[in-house]
Amino acid sequence: MDRPGLQVSRRTMLAGGVATLALSACGSEGPLLGPGMSAANTGQASGGPPLATAEVGEWIAASGSIFFAGGHRMRLAGVEQIGPAGGRPEGLRQQGFVAVFDLLDSGWLPGERTYTISHTSIPTFDIHLSNSAATPSRMVASFN
Repeated sequence: MDRPGLQVSRRTMLAGGVATLALSACGSEGPLLGPGMSAANTGQASGGPPLATAEVGEWIAASGSIFFAGGHRMRLAGVEQIGPAGGRPEGLRQQGFVAVFDLLDSGWLPGERTYTISHTSIPTFDIHLSNSAATPSRMVASFN
């Protein structure tokens, strides 16, 4: 159906593509990166890195940690890297990635929303979470 005056920007197309990639990554058979796996860890979860602006290494180090969002507990199940690292301007993340969270206690959260995430030792931050098409108790966040 044609809609007069409807234009889709490249930014919207890119955001939709990343969201699709993130959702497909949730159902992938490939391993998610956890502590000690392939990418170099540049921080430690126990030290409480500010994950809101962290690189992929800090997220990998935080794998297995329990977070709280929307009144539910969720575990960072792992991180899947997207594309090659580097080549981005200074001040931006050097590696895109998808963080995968498993909801605990038979929980469910509506997707495509921004939640305030808290942790016992990591500073609180806001994160946009989407539901996994393959696993209802799994949430994903893409970081570009």
